Amino acid sequence: MVDLHTYDNVLVSGVKYDFSQNRHENIPRQLYAEWAALIVELAKSVHPPFAVPPLPEFPNFQTEAIPSDLPYPADENYYTLDYISFSLESENGYGLRIDFENGRQGGNNPVNIETFGFNRSVSSHIYKDAKSPLAIIFAWHDADKTPEIEAIIARHREYCLASA
Repeated sequence: MVDLHTYDNVLVSGVKYDFSQNRHENIPRQLYAEWAALIVELAKSVHPPFAVPPLPEFPNFQTEAIPSDLPYPADENYYTLDYISFSLESENGYGLRIDFENGRQGGNNPVNIETFGFNRSVSSHIYKDAKSPLAIIFAWHDADKTPEIEAIIARHREYCLASA
């Protein structure tokens, strides 16, 4: 039976980066690349045909102004904030999206990476108060996949520690 499984405090990159002290726009490409590689490997584990193009050298993030209380500004005190996103999509419709918001009042706005194009999605978040690239990962999979998923996460952690 396919259920949502949560994996906490997953080291997703060997790049030292304090999210609490830096703006999300300054996240190094290498951190994104290592994090995305883990998410892609996990997605392939739960859905073997999943594939996306490699992360480009210079990801082209798009910025869109959105109201603070989507989908409609119902509150008279609403404000606009920036939604920043980048997507990789393969010809077969599988994809990976990186996104975050800037300007949400009182928020601990996470940076998110999520897959799309298949039912057993994988997503991951790092919150603004994080002092290092430790993420939470959500993956839809059968319980018998848990050892494989945990092994992938463990191998990635070892890679990150070795490359730090």
